[in-house]
Amino acid sequence: MLKRVFGCLVIVFFAAGILFNQETKQPASVKIEIPVRVFDGSRFVDDLSLDNFELYENGVKQNISALYLTEKTKVIRRDIKKQVQPTLNRQFCFLFQMTEYNPRINEGMAYFFNNIFRSGDSVILLTPVKQYSLSPKAMEIKSKEDLVKDIIQVVRKDTQMGSSEYNSALVDLRRIVSSISASTGGQQTMYQTSIDTTTDSNVSPLEQLIPNYRETLEKLETMRIVDEKSFMAFASHLKSLPGQKIVFLFYQREFRPELDSTTMNRLVSNNQDNPALLGQLQDLFQVYYRDVDINIDRMKQVFADSSVMLNLLFFNKTPQNIPGVYMREQSEDLYQIFTELSQSTGGIVNSSQNPDAALKNASDIADQCYLLYYTPTHFIADNQFKNIEVKIKDQNYRVLHREGYFQYKSK
Repeated sequence: MLKRVFGCLVIVFFAAGILFNQETKQPASVKIEIPVRVFDGSRFVDDLSLDNFELYENGVKQNISALYLTEKTKVIRRDIKKQVQPTLNRQFCFLFQMTEYNPRINEGMAYFFNNIFRSGDSVILLTPVKQYSLSPKAMEIKSKEDLVKDIIQVVRKDTQMGSSEYNSALVDLRRIVSSISASTGGQQTMYQTSIDTTTDSNVSPLEQLIPNYRETLEKLETMRIVDEKSFMAFASHLKSLPGQKIVFLFYQREFRPELDSTTMNRLVSNNQDNPALLGQLQDLFQVYYRDVDINIDRMKQVFADSSVMLNLLFFNKTPQNIPGVYMREQSEDLYQIFTELSQSTGGIVNSSQNPDAALKNASDIADQCYLLYYTPTHFIADNQFKNIEVKIKDQNYRVLHREGYFQYKSK
């Protein structure tokens, strides 16, 4: 499903421009914008001035030329040494990585449009099926209530459609696992699948079920591949958009039906005289081990460079209890990737039983921001990533900001 979501983005999205004017090589023309959010516990700290901040690029202290405290699409306060014209419009992106629609998202979306969304904001929806863009003029045509209803209907429909193949594979896997468990003396269940043994009377049902089990496991994994190029295209597109870019990534806890330890022990014990089947069982452990082959450090840099704030909203899903079936959580690989991307952009990670509360919290955090501007002291256009660190003097506050940016050579 993730592969489908991001696969279409390669076609839709395009590479963005670089951070400075390609017509000139003058360092004075370079203005780096760093959105910063500062918290004392859960409280946003809104009384800071330029003198409170320290900013370092690759370990070298920089002179901050301007500070703007923004709320929604307005400047609340400014502290400037050199005039900068900030772009205050906001680009919101809702990215749904779910296999089942959770109705509690309805309340979160209603809260967002009633309390966060303002005239001039833009919204992009990325479902497992399609990309949708909500223009700033949409509010002039429809009421917020009707707009939320339309969005919920689209997301629910696309989630069901886009995850149908994935959920079908899960059902097949659950039936196969139940059948293997029952064939070893485990409890009979309604989830078992029928096996056609007429094709080869010399092949036992187990010798058909085990390969089917492995093939279905592998099929399921191909639907979860993280497409690195698509991620990069996604970040590049967001970089090309003006103003603040705020992404809410909904990721639902995943479970994979596997043979439980009792069934595995029975399989091994009952088939000591069948080396072929024992070999098939041994091969299963290679399928259980998943190695995500992506350059996560590069992805983090590209996302930080895009100046997007990626918020991961990870919510629970209760697994089904089936005799003989172990529902293994398989969220840890994608969760780790999404978490690192979020942290690299100054976003938050919210793990919750309730996607409604998670979206409300992330929306509130995104609603206020300091925009800091500076010109690098030692400007070198070398296509290298420049690491940024922002500190608050003499305070132990939590500071969220992107990790850095690229300084590209002029062409």
